[in-house]
Amino acid sequence: SWLPSRIAAVARRGGPCGRRESTVVGAFPPGGVVMAIVISNRALRRLVLAMVAYWLAKKLYNRAVNGARRVRGKRVLVTGGAGGIGIEAARAFAKAGAAAVVLWDVNREALAEAEAKLREEFGPRCEVHGYAVDLSKRESVYEVAERVKVEVGTIDVLVNNAGIVSGASLLDLPDAKIVKTFEVNTISHFWTVKAFLPGMIEAGGGHIVTVASVAGVFAAPNLTDYCASKFAARGFTEALRLELIKNKSNVRVSCVCPGHVDTGLFKGFKTLLPTLSPSYVARRILQVVMDDQPLAYLPWLVYAAAHAQTILPIWVGDILNKFMGVTTCMDGFVSTKAD
Repeated sequence: SWLPSRIAAVARRGGPCGRRESTVVGAFPPGGVVMAIVISNRALRRLVLAMVAYWLAKKLYNRAVNGARRVRGKRVLVTGGAGGIGIEAARAFAKAGAAAVVLWDVNREALAEAEAKLREEFGPRCEVHGYAVDLSKRESVYEVAERVKVEVGTIDVLVNNAGIVSGASLLDLPDAKIVKTFEVNTISHFWTVKAFLPGMIEAGGGHIVTVASVAGVFAAPNLTDYCASKFAARGFTEALRLELIKNKSNVRVSCVCPGHVDTGLFKGFKTLLPTLSPSYVARRILQVVMDDQPLAYLPWLVYAAAHAQTILPIWVGDILNKFMGVTTCMDGFVSTKAD
């Protein structure tokens, strides 16, 4: 009760030093008043530093003690596993000691090639299984999920990674493509989670990872269906996480939101933000599982932008979007198949 009353008292006085600080505090938008108080008050600064130190210590301890146990000997399923982020994620989990990696993909040829590569790379150290699945068809998801349970066993880590993009303005988007985008990018998560979550609960633990996108945090022109599907995927993931917490489940849930990734899915996409490699994103997916991290934005700059979005006027955001190339990022887009 001390901290809220202290903040209120300081705010009423115009700052920790009285009226002299009122102009400093007043220069901040509403969301920045508390930050101004924290910066200018020694006791609060110490409290914030202590909280940061505690968070870092907890994170390091968590990774050192529990991180390896969350992956070693586990069975990991990755959708969209035949290429890009998917195959790199499977490789990262296999390197970390997973007992089996299961690849789901709609592209049979690419799936067979990815399966062969991983088997050659890891041999008997990690089982590799590939299954052709059309995630836009609920019956296909449930049918293949039952096969996985029989042939591989209970899935411990589910990575919902598969995604498609159309890259056209709303009025140029065929209705069928809009529906397909949501079926793959969002609705399929309901089916995969419903298929594998009961087994995780029965086993006493597990981890579900949603690979969303920065486009699920910030919108962009010519991505109406894609952005909407990724915003929805984020909402689904957070609601599921809270639901499992409410039910006191040991199943963890994480959401990873990468920026532009060099997979070919967004060929011709251009902004000032750095392009991420699939292997880097895959390592971060592994890391959020090992650290039990609920949310990860990639790159780190997105964290600052996401917080700034909540306090800056919309017109300022529009100017920044233009400066960063967000408004023209899809002008050179070349359509490709799903990642």
